[in-house]
Amino acid sequence: MRILLIESFGSTLASRLGDIWFSVTLAGDTAEALSLLRQASYDLVLLDMSASAADGVDLIRRVRQSGDDTPLLALTGTAAGERATALQYGADDALAEPVDASELRSRIAAITRPDEDRIQPALRLGDLSLNLVAREARFGGVHIPLSPKEFALLELMVTRSGTAVTKAAMLAHLYGKRDEPDVQIDLFVSMLRMKLERAGAWGFIGTVWGEGYMIRDPALARHESAGRGRYPRHSAGAGAAAGATAMSPAANWQFRRN
Repeated sequence: MRILLIESFGSTLASRLGDIWFSVTLAGDTAEALSLLRQASYDLVLLDMSASAADGVDLIRRVRQSGDDTPLLALTGTAAGERATALQYGADDALAEPVDASELRSRIAAITRPDEDRIQPALRLGDLSLNLVAREARFGGVHIPLSPKEFALLELMVTRSGTAVTKAAMLAHLYGKRDEPDVQIDLFVSMLRMKLERAGAWGFIGTVWGEGYMIRDPALARHESAGRGRYPRHSAGAGAAAGATAMSPAANWQFRRN
């Protein structure tokens, strides 16, 4: 089950969902959540609005106004009327915190249901495809053997293709908000690159200096790598000095092997 978890203040929701049947994508605010909902389909939106009821209600309203009917479960604070307000604006269910893990899972099971028109069984980026049901990756029909965490990392990057994904976001996606293990995320990315290249998927993942990693359109990646030997690198400092708000994440991109 694919869950979009929206929380801003580091709650323990991700750890309470630590189940092999849950693939959790984290969003920190309304803008990021709406962007992710446009890019991929989820079985459930889980919204922690206990810290800010007004922000939570605004997100519910905007999700429903966009026409998205993904089941939405809101976790509210204890103030009178918050649960009723969440339901009024379009949440399918609402629970007041604190909620124990067993009740949370029961409510998730109750409001999610098979819906072939809504659930997206695969992600695709050029010749790279991810089967989200079988948890398998292929490039041009060639199977890419990935560990569960490597697949989860690739899924996160493909979902956010063209956008820099920070190492912190990768760790949060792999391990939730629990105490993070002593993991070198660079090693995960290096292994993922190596396995993609063995299948012929060369040059997909690049380093965005000072930000993290990004996966790009493979046709563009092959075109640029053939023409330059590597992706163009720009000085982040110079861009900031010139007012870099208009600079896309790709402006600081470079292909490299770790």
